Amino acid sequence: MPGEKPNSFHDLGRDPAAWRHSAVWLKTASDMLRYPPKKGGGAFDIDKVTNAPSTFLLPTALMLLGLSFENLIKGLIVAAEPSVFISGGLDREFAKHDCSKLAAILERTTSERISPAEMNVIEPLEQFVLWGGRYPTPSQDSEFARQLESDGVSDSRREAAWKRLFDLLSAEGTTARV
Repeated sequence: MPGEKPNSFHDLGRDPAAWRHSAVWLKTASDMLRYPPKKGGGAFDIDKVTNAPSTFLLPTALMLLGLSFENLIKGLIVAAEPSVFISGGLDREFAKHDCSKLAAILERTTSERISPAEMNVIEPLEQFVLWGGRYPTPSQDSEFARQLESDGVSDSRREAAWKRLFDLLSAEGTTARV
């Protein structure tokens, strides 16, 4: 409205491009952890910084990748239905780290659908977002068996799913339709 002070928090939350940029930053950080430069190949030598082989950072890298997918899906939802970003923050249903529910919201609010093959890429990353990339153990021992050294998904399948969602969100433009 004319003369109304812009609310940058609210505006950013409703801007699909902000969600896209966040997804890119998270994926970039994940890629840096998953594919570090060879020793002497750059200023960032993970093995030297952590005193541990870079393979120990895989759960953290997969957490960041999972958050990146989550932001792409949330950006697509925001593009179609900016009201999920309510005054003061995210709608509770939208704020969870449950990509299956987010995919259902996406399908309900848009004509877009995340395929079962793409969900097979995304869903294993949820455990890394919830605890595998943040803590040494889950909050319950029943969840411990679910932790995997690798989620069994090929990098090419992850890249293809990420690129498709990124391209869909990029097509939404740089500002929200409010």
